[in-house]
Amino acid sequence: MRTWLVTTLILTAALAGCVDEPAQGGLDRETQTQGWMIEVTYPNGTTLQYHVTSDPNKADTSGNGLTDFQEFHLGTDPRMLDTDKDGLLDGPNQCVEEGSERYESFREANIIEHPDEPGCFLGEQPLEFRDIHEYLDPTDAFTSDGDNIGNGLTDGEEIQGWTVHVLGQEPYWSYSNPAYPDTSGNGLHDGLEKQLGTDPQLLDTDGDGIDDQSDAAPLGNLVLTLHLDQVTLHQDQTTLPNGGADLVLQIFLQGEEHLLGPFEIEQGENTIDLEHRIDVSDQATGFSEEGAGAGIWEDNILIAFWHEEPEGEPIHVNGDNNAISMMFTAFDDIWTGDAETGETTGDDADVTFNLKSTVEPIE
Repeated sequence: MRTWLVTTLILTAALAGCVDEPAQGGLDRETQTQGWMIEVTYPNGTTLQYHVTSDPNKADTSGNGLTDFQEFHLGTDPRMLDTDKDGLLDGPNQCVEEGSERYESFREANIIEHPDEPGCFLGEQPLEFRDIHEYLDPTDAFTSDGDNIGNGLTDGEEIQGWTVHVLGQEPYWSYSNPAYPDTSGNGLHDGLEKQLGTDPQLLDTDGDGIDDQSDAAPLGNLVLTLHLDQVTLHQDQTTLPNGGADLVLQIFLQGEEHLLGPFEIEQGENTIDLEHRIDVSDQATGFSEEGAGAGIWEDNILIAFWHEEPEGEPIHVNGDNNAISMMFTAFDDIWTGDAETGETTGDDADVTFNLKSTVEPIE
């Protein structure tokens, strides 16, 4: 009887020595030592395929909060804290003791620290950050590009956010959700929101009733200023006692009429030196991503010159011989302007004027 027991124990021990037991990371030793292939997209846009292995003596080779078994199934690099180098840990958020070895390793790897919780670092599986609870792709620095839209921002850049400064208000900090190319859903992707300095969490950053996508001045109120410097009067049928004319300037813009004058002018060159401010709608026309990025407005502006008394008598200021037969002389043009630089283009003929766009605080 004792001989049979001894024989059985020896056999069992021999069989146990042939089994490849799971290592600390939850994978069998052969997989961990022989490794596997992964594919990674980095912040510079390049995609790389390469071979990885893990340490069978550690449950979490990199220390990023994912077991090697999880890294295998996610396709991440088990020896990297941040496989796609977007500034977020492959695993979950981790809070570690400041000054500890792990803390320093996170800092050296440029892992993003929670702005409100010192010592806590942000991770992708899942990302838990204020009101964001999303599972991101730790092998792709641009998670939202999977929507075939793409906003050009890495997951880390979206989380770090940017300062929003609406004119007349205190600046504040905002961020976007890396899981979506357009966090607010206003049609303006988060990359352009950052370029414009708008809030990616709001449809309408400045609160003027026009969504940022269609707002030529999304951080304030768009104002046009007309500068009329000089008018050359070539000829006139009805003259004043001084041989000139009463000049009235009439502006039609966005369905509104602006009457300026009268100004007494003489034949020849006349200096007017007029400045007139027009508060216009911030609604942009012909929207495009390029237009929104530059803050472009576009509108049809009619500027007319005519006599005050008797109203409608012809005045000839633009050198066109046919203008004498018109009831008034007008410059009708599509004006386009940059709300950031104030540059504006349009017809000027023999009237020296320009139209500048500026952005002011919303009252």
